[in-house]
Amino acid sequence: MATDENNGQASEVVSEQELDKKLRDLYLRGVSAMELRNWGYVISLYQAILKQEPGFLDGRRQLRLAAVKQQAGKKPFGTESVKAMALQREAKKNPAEAMVAVLMALIRRKQAVQ
Repeated sequence: MATDENNGQASEVVSEQELDKKLRDLYLRGVSAMELRNWGYVISLYQAILKQEPGFLDGRRQLRLAAVKQQAGKKPFGTESVKAMALQREAKKNPAEAMVAVLMALIRRKQAVQ
């Protein structure tokens, strides 16, 4: 995977075939868990993958889908400004984890609007 020389972050898209064996196994477990509608397990698997390979877009899409399915019918809390400040701090410390957290926050916000 190529990295941006300025900030050391991943700059290219990673496909399933390009994942190392351990991450590919996690991805396949996630696919199976999606079929079983085990949303919490799917989310934890894909978050683990995306922490190591932030450029894995298929995993990011599956993570969003699982989060939307998990949030269906649940009412989000109104603490978004506090969460946004926490995400800003996290982005400075660990950008890859912050990307996953931002995606989850966006999914929750989208659910609140609908």
